[in-house]
Amino acid sequence: MKYVPAFGGHCTHGLSTVEAGQLTAEDLADGRLSFVCVNTTTWGTVVKGKLYLTSCGSYEAFMRDQSGEIAKASAVWESLFGSPYTQYGPVNDACFQDGYQWK
Repeated sequence: MKYVPAFGGHCTHGLSTVEAGQLTAEDLADGRLSFVCVNTTTWGTVVKGKLYLTSCGSYEAFMRDQSGEIAKASAVWESLFGSPYTQYGPVNDACFQDGYQWK
């Protein structure tokens, strides 16, 4: 688990901005929502040894308040999967971008 990105590689910023009841575990696993889009050129950062990824244009927002966004995203993840983001939940294998080009 040490090398798996936080939240299974889903967008930390996207998860941190979800309103209660707006997202289900099935939605996140589906792979067609913005929570799975990861831009490989401005992708995120490593915080306390854990890799956090961000979606398509949210890198700057995530970098402004990394700890706050991680805390909010962690609460959403745990509400959906009942466990910390380092243990259970879907892994992002649906959507990657390279310089805003869909892959």
